[in-house]
Amino acid sequence: MRSIDGSIAILSDLICVLSLLSPLLLFFLFCQALDSKLNDILSIFRYLQDKDIFEEYYKQHLSLRLIDRTSASSDLERLMIAKLKAECGHQFTSRLEGMFKDMDLSNSIMKAWKQGQQEQQQQQQQQQSGPLVCDLSVSVLTSGFWPLPAVPPCLLPLEAQLVT
Repeated sequence: MRSIDGSIAILSDLICVLSLLSPLLLFFLFCQALDSKLNDILSIFRYLQDKDIFEEYYKQHLSLRLIDRTSASSDLERLMIAKLKAECGHQFTSRLEGMFKDMDLSNSIMKAWKQGQQEQQQQQQQQQSGPLVCDLSVSVLTSGFWPLPAVPPCLLPLEAQLVT
């Protein structure tokens, strides 16, 4: 009877350990599968003759994903850029890496601004004045990194030109 109880206890402990490890194991297998897919993409990339055309295409679509915040994972994007950097060198990926630095800077600036807004709102609530809530999202972009269209010059009306 004791051996059955001992076996059940060991089996129960094993099930508990496996239930804790299974998410980690699934995540590990998922990461391996994604890494394998990125390596497959890179092997196709090696056959391209016009890598600069690929860079422009990739940069255009990466910029849309970053600005619209529709990227599935920034870590995967960074991993792909690291693989491209290992394949083609720093010069090839410097603009792509700059785009990520711009987004990191923008996120930190927006976080600080929102904290300031919250503090200001708390002070206004203590003074019982009207709420000053402004939902704002700003991105600081370095023009050399991003594939931005040319901006036409702003033509001000004559009245506005006289003020400036």
